[in-house]
Amino acid sequence: MKKIIHLLGASVVLATATGAQALSYVGELRTPYIINVTVDPKAATLPEVKPYLEKATKVLGTNFQVASFEEVLTIKKDGTYQVKSIIPTGSVVSTVTPLDKVLRLGDGKIVNGIPVASKVVEQRGSSEPSLMALTNDKLKKIYFYRGKDNVRTEDLPAAGVTDIVMLGYLYLGQQVPVKNVTISAVDAKRPFLNQTLKATETPITFDGQTFPGVKFARVLTPGEDATLEFWVRKSDGVPIRLLIGLSGKYGVTIDIYPRKLPPLLTAQK
Repeated sequence: MKKIIHLLGASVVLATATGAQALSYVGELRTPYIINVTVDPKAATLPEVKPYLEKATKVLGTNFQVASFEEVLTIKKDGTYQVKSIIPTGSVVSTVTPLDKVLRLGDGKIVNGIPVASKVVEQRGSSEPSLMALTNDKLKKIYFYRGKDNVRTEDLPAAGVTDIVMLGYLYLGQQVPVKNVTISAVDAKRPFLNQTLKATETPITFDGQTFPGVKFARVLTPGEDATLEFWVRKSDGVPIRLLIGLSGKYGVTIDIYPRKLPPLLTAQK
C-alpha cells in the first residue's frame, strides 16, 4: 500500500533528455488537476495489498476520484523554477488509506534547456515524516532525507537529474518533437536512471475539442511491470494526461488530468 501512496504523492520519472529541445516557457502556469484511481483487487499479486484494496472497493467502488488540486509552476528569466502543490484527499479516501494529503515542492534551474533539480520535498500523509532529496553538483551526490535524518546518498549523473514532476513540462512553450527520450529523474525518495520514453504522435480529445498531441510511454525492462504514459499538446507542450499502471502487483491504475487547459503558450525570448 505504501507503494501506491508513494506514486500518488509523486503525482507524476529527468535529465539528459536525448534529442530534447530547450524548455522555453517563462512565467507562471497554474493548472487544476484531478486524480482518479481504478482498482482491481483480483489483479493484485501482493498479499499484503489485497485487504486495503478490498476495503477501498467496498467503500468507494472500483473507480473513484482521489483528489482535486492545483499545481503551480513558476519559471523565471534567469532559468530558476519552482513547482508546488498541496493535494488534499477526500474524507472517504482517508478512511481506507493513511493518505489524507500530499504536500510537494520542487526547486531547480533550467540548464541548456533541461530542468535540473536542486531540491525535492514531499510529505505523503500527515502522519508520515517529510521526505527530501538534495543534489550536490560539486560532490556529484544526491542526499535523501526522511525527517531530519540523512538516510543515504546516491551518485548524481554528470548532467544532473530532473524532478519527476517536471517530466510533463519538458517541452513547455514550444512545438513538441516526436522523438524518443532517454532520461534520468528523481523524486524525494529515489532516483530513476536512464529511463526510455517512446514518443508517438496522436490526436487528443479534451473537453469536446480534438487537437494534435504526443504520447510518451515508458519502455519496460525485464522484471518491471509499472507502466507510465503521458500525453502533451503538440503545439506548446502543455501536459494533458498522466496514466500510471500498477495492475501487475497492486491492482491499481492512477489517472491524472487537468480540469481545464490554458490557452496556447508561446515561447519567451
